[in-house]
Amino acid sequence: VHMVGGIVGALLLGLFAEAAIGGVDGAFFGAAEQFLRQVISIVIAVVFSFVATYVIAIIIDRTMGLRVSEDEERRGLDITLHEEQGYVLTE
Repeated sequence: VHMVGGIVGALLLGLFAEAAIGGVDGAFFGAAEQFLRQVISIVIAVVFSFVATYVIAIIIDRTMGLRVSEDEERRGLDITLHEEQGYVLTE
């Protein structure tokens, strides 16, 4: 949700920006370089977020682990972690 909304907002800013409001015109007002700046900023933010998340995931995996055991997975995490059944589909 946040990634898509942020990307769309940044792209639209590069298109619709107006110097009277933000000090810089967008592509629709003759300044295509602002749109390019927005695209570059989006790429940098996405790459940074991916790398940071990947590093955090590696640290978590090597310390406490990202996965539960096969037995816990087979029995279900509702039972093994919370000691209750989350969804009762049959009685």
